[in-house]
Amino acid sequence: MATWQDILALQMPRAEEVSDGVLTLQFEGCEPNRSQKVFLFHDVLKPDLEMIRISSAIALASEINAETVMQGLGNMLIGGLSYSPYGDNDGIISLGITLPLMFLDLSESAFFYVYLGILARDADRVEQGIFGTDRF
Repeated sequence: MATWQDILALQMPRAEEVSDGVLTLQFEGCEPNRSQKVFLFHDVLKPDLEMIRISSAIALASEINAETVMQGLGNMLIGGLSYSPYGDNDGIISLGITLPLMFLDLSESAFFYVYLGILARDADRVEQGIFGTDRF
């Protein structure tokens, strides 16, 4: 059973705690000269269920339609789509997953890091397929 402190204690390359309960990691993208950022968010559902929300941005909602994104996902291995408000009239479409921290076994932390890398690669692949550029 993992805790948020266990996540913070992992020695993950290119990881940065940007605020309380938010960690970012930078991964190589699906091709050379591409990169993809993954966010880890610590959430607590009352009364005390610790959750980890893992998210990697694909596009601004105003720039795409749902069918385009769904087609871009193809045979994706992990994650699902999420929407987060951004600015006054827009949102960010991300590839991500949320799960209770108690479900994570970090005894082999390399597997967790590989999982994050797969999610980053898939998000970057979809972003590249839609826009052809590296935006997130």
